[in-house]
Amino acid sequence: MENINTTFVQGFNANVEELMNLKPDIILVYGETQKEGLDKIGVPVIDFYQDDSRNEEWSVKIDELMREIFEEKKSDSLKVEWDKANEIVKETLEKVGDNKKKAIMINTNEAGIIAVRGGNYYGDDWLVKTGLINCASATDGDGVQVSMEQIYEWNPDVIYDFGGTNASKYLNNEFSGQDWSKISAVKNKQVYNMPRGMYNWGAPNVESPLNLIWMTMKNYDGNIEEEFFKDYMFSYYERQFDLKLNDDLYKSIIAN
Repeated sequence: MENINTTFVQGFNANVEELMNLKPDIILVYGETQKEGLDKIGVPVIDFYQDDSRNEEWSVKIDELMREIFEEKKSDSLKVEWDKANEIVKETLEKVGDNKKKAIMINTNEAGIIAVRGGNYYGDDWLVKTGLINCASATDGDGVQVSMEQIYEWNPDVIYDFGGTNASKYLNNEFSGQDWSKISAVKNKQVYNMPRGMYNWGAPNVESPLNLIWMTMKNYDGNIEEEFFKDYMFSYYERQFDLKLNDDLYKSIIAN
């Protein structure tokens, strides 16, 4: 991967001449911008953009598209993995019923400006799908700016850090000019980094079924055992990627 030539990419656009020098059989793009200039080169161009902000539906559509392109079998498809994961968390979510915890997923917290993941987008979908109420659901979008006063008013029971690096800073109250010690999630130590494996688990991807189980486990302690999840994740990696995890890799992905 370190030796792959990517000089033909500038921002979201491709230098068509340099791209064609690579003699591609197929070109995969994401969105209309990346397709610009590629409509008359005689090479199939497949657009992976999906107008869907639901993690399960988005990731399954992409997986099905990849399998169609490369003529892969469907017995180990992401749809199959999602069905397994949904069945695993079903009992926990039934126990929760209407007694749902409140939560926020923080997008960024830099220079004193806090942005959370609002309604009708991937972060909101993750919170709702794992049995939580998104405090920021009233405002749509993926970078809704909020004040500490608003967070005090919400007083979330669970906090996720989308970037996957700051959970300890919230728990240790290390943000200058912000007092997180008053928040229930901090008091109860339910502040978590989003794992990062093949991709950030806070976005739809090939590990999304794992995230469904992991978040549900973190949200409602005592229903899904950590050891069960670890074993499940090891077997998932073997099924999907033909890779054997070890404890160090596991810890580096979960990072909590």
